[in-house]
Parts: sequence; C-alpha cells; structure tokens
Amino acid sequence: MRQTKNRLAILKCLTEQNDDCGGAPPFSASSIHYMLESNFEWYGALKPVSISQIHRTLRDLYNSGVITFETRIDEDTQNAIPQRVKYWQLTEAVDRNKLIGEVNDACKLAGKAHGVIFLILWFIRRSPINKSPILPKN
Repeated sequence: MRQTKNRLAILKCLTEQNDDCGGAPPFSASSIHYMLESNFEWYGALKPVSISQIHRTLRDLYNSGVITFETRIDEDTQNAIPQRVKYWQLTEAVDRNKLIGEVNDACKLAGKAHGVIFLILWFIRRSPINKSPILPKN
C-alpha cells in the first residue's frame, strides 16, 4: 500500500492524544476530521481533508490491517436518536490505548473525589465545632 499524505496524516492522528477529542485514541471519523480541519499542516496534510476522504482512507487502512475499529453507541451526536459510531485506532496499540483510557478515567474520578473532599473540609472549617454559647466565669 502506498503511503499518501492523507494516510500519514490520519495515522499521525491515531498515534497521539488530543484533549479536544476525548484524550487518547480511539477516535471517531468526525474527531479525526476536526483534528485535521483545525490543524492540517501540523499533521502533514497539504490542505483540510474532507470527511469522505477520511472515510475512504480509514476503509483502506482497515482493509490492509493497519487499523481496527470498535462500534459504540453515541448519544451526544447532533441527532436526537443515538447512533452507532466506529472508533478507530491502530491495531498494534489497542491494549496501550485501553490502559491509557482506564488511567484517564481513574484520574478524572480522583479529581472529582478530591474536589468533594476539599468541599467537605471547607464546610467543616467554616462551621464552629462547639455551637453552645460560652458561659461567663463567675
């Protein structure tokens, strides 16, 4: 298979993390389109890549065995009905991406828990420990 600029750009998108598109791969075709549309020169493309070119290139890379996909049901699409969306990633990086995703989820959960603990401690420090009035000494 010939390595074209579009194939190399899409492979570069699938090898690195992007916080705007959910962190670590796998990415959907629309996420890849967003990445290539906003910063196509950095990924090595000559011009912004259309979504049909991305789908065609993903299909070619899948048929050659370089990438794989998993199908998920997305509810946060622009439609009111949930859709089945393919999320693409490199075949050799499936286990690595899964591990990175689990670590990112654990870090998000720890950040939320840390925020809750901070909030509880803030309320404890603001409220007086002994609410009974201080009696004067006689």
